[in-house]
Amino acid sequence: MKLTANLFKFEITNLFAACKGGTQTNGAKTRHPDQSRCLPPIKKNRSCGEAKDDNVMDEDILKPSDLPISPALFSITQKPQGGIVNKVKEGALKVNENACLQAGIDPKKVEATIDTFNLNCDRLCLARKTVLEKLEEDFELELADLGENPSDNQIKSVLEKMAKYNLAVNQDGTLPAFFSTIRIYFLPYAESVLAQSPQNGI
Repeated sequence: MKLTANLFKFEITNLFAACKGGTQTNGAKTRHPDQSRCLPPIKKNRSCGEAKDDNVMDEDILKPSDLPISPALFSITQKPQGGIVNKVKEGALKVNENACLQAGIDPKKVEATIDTFNLNCDRLCLARKTVLEKLEEDFELELADLGENPSDNQIKSVLEKMAKYNLAVNQDGTLPAFFSTIRIYFLPYAESVLAQSPQNGI
């Protein structure tokens, strides 16, 4: 039987997984609300499909299947050592233009994807910032274990070990939460780890 347009939209080949995009309001009503799932004002902090709504922008934005395994098309605004970054902007996704050109992808399309899905809403920036701070804290602890004046090779070894641990697929086969944030933090070591285990990036 030939599929009609209405039936095709429910075909498994035409479906992508979707999150609640910041509208999981029950998270705000719990005793320990998760700000990464729900942060007032809800409308301003909607993301992904909730932000895109029913707008058809297939030619303007990236589909998940368009993303290359390597290189990472995004970078993230991080607070420099001893520096100050606007708290709203810290944790914000930025377009990695060099990586886009290397992958043959228009940087403007990546920028449109960030804007359309509202990927730099306060809720997601705060969540990425929290992930980055935890990684930095863990890194500092690893450095402390090396003693004073660790060598470059020792530091490299620590970063490679941490990248391999933090990017590992979970026991249920899923990727770690905020996988891209973790990957970007550990660049360039993350790329060598993923190259050895390419299924981790799929």
